[in-house]
Amino acid sequence: MKKGIIILSILLILTMGNMVFADAVPVLISEQLGLTVDDLIDLAKEKDKQDILNDFEIEFALDNLEDAEKVAQFNNYGGGGRLETLFRMTKVHVDMFKAEADLKLAEMQKEHDEYTIVTDVYDLLYDVKLAEISLDQNKAHLNYSEMEYNANVKRYEMGMISLLDLNNSQNSYRSQVIAVSEAENNLEQSWNALKSKVGFEFEAELILDFEIEKLEFDKIYSLVLAENTAMKDISLYNTYKNYHANDLLFDLTDDAYEPYDKEYKTAYYDAEIGRINYEDAYDSFIINMKSDFNTLKVLEMKIDIKELYLEIGKRNLEIAEQKYELGMISQAEVLLEKSKYIQDEYNYKNSIITYNKSVLEIEELIAE
Repeated sequence: MKKGIIILSILLILTMGNMVFADAVPVLISEQLGLTVDDLIDLAKEKDKQDILNDFEIEFALDNLEDAEKVAQFNNYGGGGRLETLFRMTKVHVDMFKAEADLKLAEMQKEHDEYTIVTDVYDLLYDVKLAEISLDQNKAHLNYSEMEYNANVKRYEMGMISLLDLNNSQNSYRSQVIAVSEAENNLEQSWNALKSKVGFEFEAELILDFEIEKLEFDKIYSLVLAENTAMKDISLYNTYKNYHANDLLFDLTDDAYEPYDKEYKTAYYDAEIGRINYEDAYDSFIINMKSDFNTLKVLEMKIDIKELYLEIGKRNLEIAEQKYELGMISQAEVLLEKSKYIQDEYNYKNSIITYNKSVLEIEELIAE
């Protein structure tokens, strides 16, 4: 009850803080230097309030551990027979373990939430950059569609094409106008999501010093690495906590009851279920981590392939521009090649993003 009142008070304070300091949100103007990724992450952390709640959860866990330690000290001096003492001290030992595990889980949750801010900022940055490329690609295709439509109007007037061909050309042009409008809206929404994350007003101009580049990652998978990393996973550690607590309680009943007693069977069942769940979760974690490393290799190969396509697209665009200068092709055909090249650029950048996101997920676990 006391904990619930404290958390409610915290939330009220945070809500009032947001109201009081709403006007104090920094505004970035175009004359200022661009913000780096680290700058944006710092701003996002300043705005986020989850770390404050996590600190209180850690404090509550520390209080519970302190209470468990006091109970343990008190029970060291308690009287009673062998069986009573065994029950009492095993229960104290289990409670101590749970309190220590809850403290570790609270600390792990705080680290996870802080790292989530990092990945969220990267995701939003990637969304902005891809939206920019997508808009460029749609604009290039719009220019091509417009030129084709205007040319087809003249061809129709000269009787070179049918009305159906002209209408198809017009529909293609109008569709591309809509596509550009949607791309512009998508870019605006991506910007607003990023600004909201780092605490900027939507009207403010946010200047970025950021390009989509492959993240450095030199770790190599090994079973030792996976085993050392396993207990850093929140879900797996929570499964371990439940298993170990049930196992400790079973050790108590194993000494106190006969195998045919109900208490023994219940404790045995709980311990076995806990063990199976933990071992399954542990095996899955090891398998998934190895799979994640293998996926990284595949994603690296995809980057190389997309880069090759990008180089080919660039070369095709250069050839088209040379042909246009020689009068061999129309400007519309050059714009079509430019649109294809920008699409290749989009695919290449997107392959890097997919790789980087996988790197960030692994880095959270294996970071020292």
